[in-house]
Amino acid sequence: MLKQQQKLQQTTRLSPLQIQLMNQIRLNLEELEQAVEMEINENPALERNNYEYNASSESKDYAQGNSADSESSTSQEDFNQDSYGLDDDIPSYQLYDKYGAPEEKDSMPLAFEISFLQQVMDQIGSLNFTPEQIPIAEFVIGSIDSNGYIRLSDQDIVDNLAFNHNIEIQVGDLKPIIKAIQSLDPPGIGARDLKDCLLIQLKRRQNKTSDVLNAIEIIEKHFGLYADRRFDKLKLTLKITQEQLVNASKVIYSLNPKPGNSTSNLEKNSYVIPDFTATIEGDEVILSLNQANLPKLKISDSYRQMLQNYKETKNISKEQKQTIEFIKSKLEKAKSFINLISQRYTTLETTVKAIINHQVEYFLSGDEKKIKPLSLKDIADQVEMDISTISRVTSSKYIDTPYGVKLLKYFFSEGLKTVDGDEISSYNVKSAIKEIINAEDKNKPISDITISNMLQSEGYQVARRTVSKYREQMKIPVSRLRKQL
Repeated sequence: MLKQQQKLQQTTRLSPLQIQLMNQIRLNLEELEQAVEMEINENPALERNNYEYNASSESKDYAQGNSADSESSTSQEDFNQDSYGLDDDIPSYQLYDKYGAPEEKDSMPLAFEISFLQQVMDQIGSLNFTPEQIPIAEFVIGSIDSNGYIRLSDQDIVDNLAFNHNIEIQVGDLKPIIKAIQSLDPPGIGARDLKDCLLIQLKRRQNKTSDVLNAIEIIEKHFGLYADRRFDKLKLTLKITQEQLVNASKVIYSLNPKPGNSTSNLEKNSYVIPDFTATIEGDEVILSLNQANLPKLKISDSYRQMLQNYKETKNISKEQKQTIEFIKSKLEKAKSFINLISQRYTTLETTVKAIINHQVEYFLSGDEKKIKPLSLKDIADQVEMDISTISRVTSSKYIDTPYGVKLLKYFFSEGLKTVDGDEISSYNVKSAIKEIINAEDKNKPISDITISNMLQSEGYQVARRTVSKYREQMKIPVSRLRKQL
């Protein structure tokens, strides 16, 4: 039988302004600059200020002026603040593409892809394709990725040609075209995977020495054994000596696993704009926020004067009432936006200063082993903020230190206990693991369990699973794959 009952409970809900602040804190410097520019363009009551300003005093001046104005206008009409917003007044950081404005994104030159594909396209004339095959070959070349591989299956290519280009062919018609493209330069272009890429390059070798022939047999028939570094089994299977295997491996190492990258003289560099800069002055770490390109903001004097003029009007028409609502909404939005920028600055500065104070030994020395265990909760408790706020502050934000540009998350690490009961950072353990692996015999790499035992003998309480986790974080392969001839 169904019953109705009432239940009283308390829930915490963020206000719209708190949500906007959380969204602004999440933005890095480049994204914030874009959001500010967008807000200025969308809100005529928000202007650039070429002079220094104080965000809180700016908002206070506006509030006082608005309060005085409201006394003279209460007799005419009381406006509900909730009705000031218009349907198109969505904050710009919710609409703005983090990679840039649409018109900028569309016009951005893709120099790497164009240069790479054009060099391959220019060679089509040497393949004696029929007029019907040329558009098919152009589509196939256009599907080659930046590494030089064709990732689409034959059937996917056939389907794409039929649906998007109205070209109907069979898979059998496609194979000779792909094979012809694989004969183009650079060698290995148009391969389906790494094995295919290496094999194409080997088979194009003019001088088929015994070493090249052994390399072809290894890649073509025993690629799995070679990739897994099972050299002893490989020698028995191929019935070759250690020297022959070494020579064949040298041939394989001389091949290009990513032929697409070799065709471009342009490098795809990713530039990081640090949000903070930490400098050392004596025994003190000085923090500054990078805001050189961030426009100074102020509330429009002309808009405030317009509102004052309307309020001094004795008889307000319906159209004038709508205009007053519009002006008030824009002024309120401008004031809120300036306050949000100020609050964001304070939140970020407080959080990063707490991180620096905790890791001050690292900032003064640059020694990674001086990094202390630190969690988001530690900082949240210290600055009396929510963990989610600290997570937003440290997400995708960088700090420029005397030792390079670091992600803020770099300074957070889990703590481990030593035999003596001391707590150390995971960076100390990772450094010890790296030193052990660098010193190992590459013919007989050390297993994770052996590394764990060696660390425990040095006083680190580290299990094998922890060693495996840290090794993978440092992108160091397992012992079997570290084996060298």
